[in-house]
Amino acid sequence: MYRDNIGSFKKCIKRNLMVALLRRCTGWGSIDDLRTKSFCNRSYSASDISKSVLNAADYGVPQRRNRIIFIGYRKDLVAPSYPKPTVTPENYLTLQDAISDLIVDDNIRKEVCKEPTVYQLESIKGRTPTVDGKPIQATEEKNMELPKQTKVVRERFGLFRQGESGSNLKKRVMEKGIDISDKPALIKLCSEQFNMDAEEVVDLFKKGKATKEQAEVLLTKKNIRQRWSSIQPSATVLTIADDYINPWEDRTFSVREMARCQSFDDSFEFLGKRTTGGLRRRVEVPQYTQVGNAVPPLLAKAIAEEILKVL
Repeated sequence: MYRDNIGSFKKCIKRNLMVALLRRCTGWGSIDDLRTKSFCNRSYSASDISKSVLNAADYGVPQRRNRIIFIGYRKDLVAPSYPKPTVTPENYLTLQDAISDLIVDDNIRKEVCKEPTVYQLESIKGRTPTVDGKPIQATEEKNMELPKQTKVVRERFGLFRQGESGSNLKKRVMEKGIDISDKPALIKLCSEQFNMDAEEVVDLFKKGKATKEQAEVLLTKKNIRQRWSSIQPSATVLTIADDYINPWEDRTFSVREMARCQSFDDSFEFLGKRTTGGLRRRVEVPQYTQVGNAVPPLLAKAIAEEILKVL
C-alpha cells in the first residue's frame, strides 16, 4: 500500500539521514559552525555545503525561492547528492504559466489566458498519487476567497506597473508625475488632505510637483509593496500576502494563487482561518501561513528522489 511505503520511507530516513531546510541563518554563526553543531556531533557527516543553496525555480516551481538545504548521512553510507536543476533560467515558469487561469475578471482572463498551460493542467489533474497510485484531481475550486479592499486601496494598486515596487513608484510619482484623473477615490482623499480642489490635485501629480509628504498621502509610507510581473516567476511566497499585487487585477492574491506559486496541486485544501494578525500569529496557523511556510512540493520531490537513490 502507498501509505505503508511512505511509513517505511520515513523510518528509513530517520535511521540513516537527517534533512534540514533553513530559510535564513542570521545569528546562527557561520554555515560551517551550523553544520558541525547540527550534524557532525550526532554521528553524521555533512554533504557539500557549497551545493546546498537550492532555488525552487530550478525544479519547476514558478517562484524564486532560495533555501539552504543540509543533508546529513551516516558515516558508513554513500553520500546523497543534491538534485541537479531540471529547468534552465531562460525556461523558468512564470506567473502567467502558473495562475493566469485564476484571474477573476472574465474579460481579462479570456484575453490573458487563451488556453490552460501545461503547469495549470497538471495542477488541476494532480501530481500526487492516491493509495492506488492514481493522481488526485481537483473537482472544485477551493481557497479562492479574496480579501475585501476599499476603493482607495484598489485605486492605489492600480497605480503600480508590473514589476514595480512601492519605492520605485514613489520615485516615479515625484520625478516624472502620474495621471490620477481616473482615480476618483484617491482624488477625493488628496483633496481633503491638501485642501485643494480635484483639478488642482490631478494637475499637481500629473506635472510631478508633489512633495514627499503628498506622495505618501497618495501611496502611503509603505515602500515594500510590489506588483509582481506576469512574465517572471513570483517572488518568494511569504506568510502574509498583503504586500503583493496581482499583475492583471488591482488586488492581492488568494490562498490558491499562492499555493500554485508554491507548486501545490489544486487538490490540496487549506483549512482554518484565511489570515490572522497581531498576537494571534503566535498561536494560530492560518491558510496563508500554511502555504508560505511550506517547502515547495516539487523542490521537496527533487530532494527526495536523490535520497531514494542511496537508500
